[in-house]
Amino acid sequence: MDNTTAPPSSSGAVPSREELERRLRALEEQARLTHDILDLAATLGDFQTSINKLHTPDMLLAETASRIATLTHFTGMAFWLVDEHTSDFTLTQCTPPEYQPMVERETQAAIEHGFFAVALRENRPIVIYSQEGHMRLVYHVLATSSRTRGMFLGFMPRSEPNVPGLILSLATIILKNCANALESFELYSLLRQGARLPGDVGDPSKK
Repeated sequence: MDNTTAPPSSSGAVPSREELERRLRALEEQARLTHDILDLAATLGDFQTSINKLHTPDMLLAETASRIATLTHFTGMAFWLVDEHTSDFTLTQCTPPEYQPMVERETQAAIEHGFFAVALRENRPIVIYSQEGHMRLVYHVLATSSRTRGMFLGFMPRSEPNVPGLILSLATIILKNCANALESFELYSLLRQGARLPGDVGDPSKK
């Protein structure tokens, strides 16, 4: 009986020192990339705007668009906000402005086909194509834990590369923080209105 240990097969061969060093470098690079992404996510989600000093949400939306633009190559972006009195979605900002007719036309089609409703239900990007098939449209709800604040749309030619899932996840962080900032803005607006009422000039109670 031959008790000689057979040499390991090629599939179970012990990695060489060079192979182990290569794997270690890859792991270190992955760890650095993960750390950088987490830092970027934290920075992008931190809105420094003094919300209590704003009188319209335009600056918040512009800042949100600017941060998303650092992540991906959208040709343009648009924001709808929910009207507090009617609960209707109002197109509040579209950049570049010359795309507004296309944005309104495609979004009406998205509403009719139910895609807009899907985007409202899902707290993630919903990607569809324009009616002619030339544009890629990315819808994402602006929502807090308590209510829906609006809708975001980013668009680009279909010929452009797909937006990576990781980038879309970072965009979700930005848009969620935008929704929270919008909610804070609305609260400050209500507080300002309430604070002005007792001290209005000509208030008989103050004479």
